[in-house]
Amino acid sequence: MPCHYGDVKKTEGKDGENVDAYIGPHEDSELIFVVDQNDADTGKFDEHKCIFGALSMTQAKELYLAGFSDGRGVQRLGAITPMTINEFKQWLKEGDTTKPFANAD
Repeated sequence: MPCHYGDVKKTEGKDGENVDAYIGPHEDSELIFVVDQNDADTGKFDEHKCIFGALSMTQAKELYLAGFSDGRGVQRLGAITPMTINEFKQWLKEGDTTKPFANAD
């Protein structure tokens, strides 16, 4: 793994488990990037991966892609949505974590 990896406690994603999180090197970043991950074979939405500790969309994407030793990160990569910590907390509390974030109303 290119960085620390874990999950957000007291949440539930599409897979029925806690929402997954990558923890990048910039702990003071006030942005969180939510990746709508797709199944590498079908292209259908699989689950979310949340990137903490990244300063830019480019850095978040690099951290995400580096997490796949099978080289299929590009096939899994869906939309990436940046948000503030408060927006992220609101999404976890009130949003639908079983559907792609980029398609949310």
